[in-house]
Amino acid sequence: MGFANVGRIWTPESLARHLATLPPPNWCKAVTLHHTAEPSLAERPRGFLIQHIENLRHFYRDEKHWSAGPHLFINDDQIFGMSDFAGTGLHAVSFNSFSFGIEVLGDYDVEDPRTGRGFTCWTTAAG
Repeated sequence: MGFANVGRIWTPESLARHLATLPPPNWCKAVTLHHTAEPSLAERPRGFLIQHIENLRHFYRDEKHWSAGPHLFINDDQIFGMSDFAGTGLHAVSFNSFSFGIEVLGDYDVEDPRTGRGFTCWTTAAG
């Protein structure tokens, strides 16, 4: 399980089709949306690349010694997989056991989620 979806990329439409082929996870009762903060939109002007997700997997698995990470990372127009949808991820300690974890690119403490790329990223997240 763990990081089984690293390397997979979807659009909102292709992710919806993929999810329709899977049984709903019985552990999942909620979805938790986070902003990445780092990297910010300014730090990723072209959005995420597969290498960024590989780097995050290395950080979570090899440096933090986590068994999984968030389930998805979302940028302007793509959705990058990380953790297996059938199992819980690690993203927010109080929510890990029952919540699907999604990271949206951007630092919305300083970047505007209602305009420009911020709005586009959140629109992609809303699918």
